Amino acid sequence: MGCLCKPLFVITAYAQLQAGRLPQDINPIHYNVEFIPNIYDGPPPFTFNGSMEFHFRADTETSEIYLNNVGLIVDEEGIELATHPDSPEPAEDPVLEEVERTPEEFYILRLEVWWQFGDIFFSK
Repeated sequence: MGCLCKPLFVITAYAQLQAGRLPQDINPIHYNVEFIPNIYDGPPPFTFNGSMEFHFRADTETSEIYLNNVGLIVDEEGIELATHPDSPEPAEDPVLEEVERTPEEFYILRLEVWWQFGDIFFSK
């Protein structure tokens, strides 16, 4: 019966994306953001380069992470994930299976394994 929850969750998550909301399966708990504005490259609107490290916790069992990327261009090959040392049961570093950009301007990071409730991970 547990297997029936996984497809249902995917349908629910997709419906939330359609409505412009992120699913509540993964919740951020810390951000480190660096922006470098390109104000000398031409007239406004200015562009910027930057990086972001974020720590997040799995609040339900999931194999997908959803990120909002409205107006951003992300170097998909630069996305890395690792197990946080504070995770209750440190696991192997998660491996990305696929990165998808949706028409609603979200990224879906699909993982090779299901994360368990309470696992903490971070991007690096």
